[in-house]
Formats: sequence, structure tokens, C-alpha cells
Amino acid sequence: MINLYYEQNNKVVFIDNLDKIKSLVSSTEKPCFITVINPTDIENDILEQSFKLHTITLKNIITKNQIPKVENYDNYLSTIMYDTEAVNLENQHSTNPIGIILMKNLTLILAGKKFTSMEEIHLRFLSKPKDAFASASNLYYIVVDVLVDNLFPILINVHNKLDILQNNILQGKTNDINEQILLARKYLLELRKIFSFEADILFKISHENMSFILKEQIAYMRDVYHHLEKLNTTLKEYDGWASKLNDAYVADASSRTDDKLNILTIIAFIFMPIETLSGWYGMNFVNMPEINFKYGYLCLIGVVAIFVFIMTRYFRKNKMLK
Repeated sequence: MINLYYEQNNKVVFIDNLDKIKSLVSSTEKPCFITVINPTDIENDILEQSFKLHTITLKNIITKNQIPKVENYDNYLSTIMYDTEAVNLENQHSTNPIGIILMKNLTLILAGKKFTSMEEIHLRFLSKPKDAFASASNLYYIVVDVLVDNLFPILINVHNKLDILQNNILQGKTNDINEQILLARKYLLELRKIFSFEADILFKISHENMSFILKEQIAYMRDVYHHLEKLNTTLKEYDGWASKLNDAYVADASSRTDDKLNILTIIAFIFMPIETLSGWYGMNFVNMPEINFKYGYLCLIGVVAIFVFIMTRYFRKNKMLK
């Protein structure tokens, strides 16, 4: 599906007819914005022939697990970034590679499926059409800026999840929490990988002489780059937080194990005199005066009870037994 947008009389004009789109692109000098979502074979042919896009460019964008990158061609600048959506630590996140093509008077977005950031991009266009369509380079900046801005909610989600894990550890709710922490760290690692690649892209765009990027846009691109650097820094802090949560869980689990062993040790220590007495009077010697004592059994029970009472009181007094 191919759609074209351009500005006329401070309003955004929308065209979805392929013939009209090809005619307008070839004849107008106005900056245009084109979206291509889940292109058909016919639409791919149009992209190659009418827009002179290289086959490798189209293949890279559609290919899954493609790393973010920027490439300079003779007639356009090709950028691959990610729109990250459906973010949660249980099901992980859904990443959608977005191809952003910048030409002299045209910015083109190519994606294999619809993505959430598209709505925000449309809102930017509609709010100030004349400013948005001032140049193709400005349209390119808007797309990149929206993709980076939409990464901030991810950090809020991650922060909330780590906060929940921390509270669960403090409250002793540690069922499956080790698995949740490992998932969180894996998720953070994946995000850092994407963010670092995209930061490299924005550094290139904002510090090197890239084709079709107007000089007045460089400062804006550097601002987006600094935003992404802040995101990367925050992700590193969250990774450190997750690591400390893992240490806290291990320490808590070790403490619980020690408590159980202490209780078992105390129980064994309390009943040690009983075992000693039972072993002593179980030797079956003939000449043992206590064996024939009338109240020997009751006395033995009394001695055992006194031992148990004294030992229990001692451990309670020293807070070794609750």
C-alpha cells in the first residue's frame, strides 16, 4: 500500500492512486512524504523503477533481524531504524524495521507492516503542515525524532517492572523471581543493542556530511542523538539495577537456606541429651542400679523435659529461635 502526502495552502493533501503518485513525484518540486506498508511485487517494481531504489535497499528493509544502519547512495540516503512496540518483560518486545529513504524532494518510509509511530508522525504533519513540509530533510528529521521519542515509554515500562521485582524481593515474594530477573536482563541487553546501533546512525548523520541532509537540520539531528545517548545511559543504569536485584535475590535465598539449617541444627542440639541418655541406658549392662529404680522412668522423663526447657529458653533468649 503506497500513500503520498504533500502540503498545499497549509493543509496536508493525501493521494493513494499509484498513477497519480508517479505523475506527481516526477513533475513536482514540492517536498513529498510517501509511506509504503507491506508492499506487493508490483509496488516493489514501482519503487525500483520510479524511485530508483536499489534492490539491496528493499531487501535489507524487509529482511527480519536487520541491524539498524545508514547508507549513502548516489540518489538517496537509506536508513534502517526500529519501531519498538508491544513492550513487556514477559512476552518481550515486537520490533518492526523501518526503512527511511531521503531524496532531494522526497522522504519515503518503507515497512513490512503497520507501526504505531506512524500515528504520531501524522499528528506532527497535521499540527503544522507548512513547517513540516518545508523540506524533505525536515520530514526525515520528524520521522527519526518520533521513532526516538517513542522509545521513552519503554524505559518507563522497564522501570516499573524492576520496581515491582524489587518490592517483591523486599516482601519475600520470591516465587519465579529469578526467572523474571533473567528475562529483564535479557530484555535490557536486546534494547541496548538496538539503541547503540541507532545511536551510531545518528552520530554519523549529525557529525558527518551525509547526502540530502540540510545544514540547518544538523543541529536538530544532534539533539535527537543526545536524546538517544540519554536513553543508552539510563539503560545501563537499569541493567545495573537488575544486576543488584539478582544479587539481592541470591542473598535472600541464601539467608532463607541458612535459617532453615539453623533451625535443624538447634532441634538436633536440643535433642542431643535425649540421645545421650537413651544411648547410656541402652548399653544393657547387668549392674546398672538405675535399672531397678522404681521411679527411674519418671525421673528420666523429668530430666529430659528439664534439658529441653533449658535449651529452648537459651536459644529463645539469644534470639536464635523464634
